[in-house]
Amino acid sequence: MKKVVSTLVLVGGLARWGTVLANNDSSLDITSDLYETIGLIEQATADLTEDEVEKVLLHDEFAERRLIVLEEVATEGNEEEIEHLVTDFIEVVTATENVTASAEEAGEDVNELRESLMKL
Repeated sequence: MKKVVSTLVLVGGLARWGTVLANNDSSLDITSDLYETIGLIEQATADLTEDEVEKVLLHDEFAERRLIVLEEVATEGNEEEIEHLVTDFIEVVTATENVTASAEEAGEDVNELRESLMKL
């Protein structure tokens, strides 16, 4: 039990730290290990979230962040980075759609969530 709690605290702390870095550093190099680490932290956070609606909201937030970074990189014109970010964005949106379907199967009301997804 102590290991589970410790792991949750560690992942939660890393998720918060990664989120702060991602939100505050718009010049984050997508080829850096930090960018990949933030993605892993996001995935771990979503995996540890039991509430299906909360998972959808998390994935929606991740997709919005990817879109912001994609828009910033697109202005620089680096096609390799743009391609990588588009792939990341599509993966996050697909995961969001999959989690939404799971939430719907579990009997959750996902109409509001689907409207949020349509904005992306």
